[in-house]
Amino acid sequence: MKPRLKVLVAVIAIAPMMALGGCATKDDLRAQIARAQATADEALALAQECNQKCDRMFQEGLRK
Repeated sequence: MKPRLKVLVAVIAIAPMMALGGCATKDDLRAQIARAQATADEALALAQECNQKCDRMFQEGLRK
């Protein structure tokens, strides 16, 4: 994952805690970042899978 995207994911993960006024511990923040990272990784994998399917469909369309 690109460094900028990692930072964005981390900010999105931490923002709700900060908005609620909660003072999170380092472990809380690490866990939140890990969950956000896993979600981002899943989204990336899904996007790559969709891209591959689209490429296959496009190639099949060219063959017809």
